[in-house]
Amino acid sequence: MEYEIKRYDTRYFAGIEKEGGITVGKTEDLSAFWEVFLDEDLALLSGIKSPLNIIGLDCYPPDFKDQKKFDYYAMVEILDPTEQSGFVIKKLPKGEYILFKISNENVQDEIRKVYQYIKQAKIKIHPGFDYEDFITTNKDIETAEVYFVLKLEERPAND
Repeated sequence: MEYEIKRYDTRYFAGIEKEGGITVGKTEDLSAFWEVFLDEDLALLSGIKSPLNIIGLDCYPPDFKDQKKFDYYAMVEILDPTEQSGFVIKKLPKGEYILFKISNENVQDEIRKVYQYIKQAKIKIHPGFDYEDFITTNKDIETAEVYFVLKLEERPAND
């Protein structure tokens, strides 16, 4: 499986949270959720970084293995982390990230394949979050290239 590794500085994203989160194994139709974000909420956000960087962020709580449920956010990268009324702000930490290009048609199956590969290849990742990065010049995420992105665990300086 092909991938690339990129180093990012600290980044900030603003957006909306899917009410109730997502349950693993349950098929979710997120099209209405994304439609609201792209058609209504995006225009209300200020300080959006250019070029447009839209992500679907998955955040895993400490009890994820027991609950099999995680929080899901539709977000866009912003320049300044100041509060934006009615929106959630998330900080993605500085570090190395591993990016896998995946098909936009069956994202959940593609993500499962990536996790299988990571386990087999013994790649050490940060367990708290991952995200789908929709590479696009506009808000049309259906035709965007998609990268599934995970933060790599920090390696000791002498590695």
